[in-house]
Amino acid sequence: MIKNLDFLKLKMTINKVVLLLVFFLFLNCKEESEYAKVFKKEKESGKIFNDLIFDMKFGQTKDDYFNICYELNKKKLITSGGRELSPEYIMYPKKENKNSKKIKMSFKGIYDKKDLIKGLDLRFNYYSWSPWNKEQNSSYLMEEIKDTLLLWFPGNEFFKLDLKEKENFAYIKIDGNRRIRIYKTDAKDVAVKIEDISNKIN
Repeated sequence: MIKNLDFLKLKMTINKVVLLLVFFLFLNCKEESEYAKVFKKEKESGKIFNDLIFDMKFGQTKDDYFNICYELNKKKLITSGGRELSPEYIMYPKKENKNSKKIKMSFKGIYDKKDLIKGLDLRFNYYSWSPWNKEQNSSYLMEEIKDTLLLWFPGNEFFKLDLKEKENFAYIKIDGNRRIRIYKTDAKDVAVKIEDISNKIN
């Protein structure tokens, strides 16, 4: 009788664990399927969006990239940055928006095997960032950058995707072949990755 009770308890425990695993798998599949649905829809739309920033485009050469940076530097629009020698650009707030702060943007090209641009890596932080100023935290900046990118790249809205890291998430926007991801790297920086997904499967 005791053995039977122990067996029943063990069976009930195993059943609970299995149910929990199924529940978590269901949640993960649901999140992935939402992203997969948008990804598939946009890829199959046949729409092509090659524009990046500063007249850069997918498919341009590495030389094109450096020539554009050279001209921007000559016009004093960008400077050589401290992030792996990435160019830096200062984004000034609009005059009518007195509450906004200057934002520093650094960027670098992502290339394929033929040295053609297939994307851009960007980093943003408030110009006068300090760890004790909560309003300069990357959480605030992330929302501001999302709104800015929607102005730069109109089209579909960003949607939220939970990441595996605790209390972390990314904003994703896909227009045809162009995918934009926004996520926090730490309390200071917000990362943005713009990619051509033409040859990607997910």
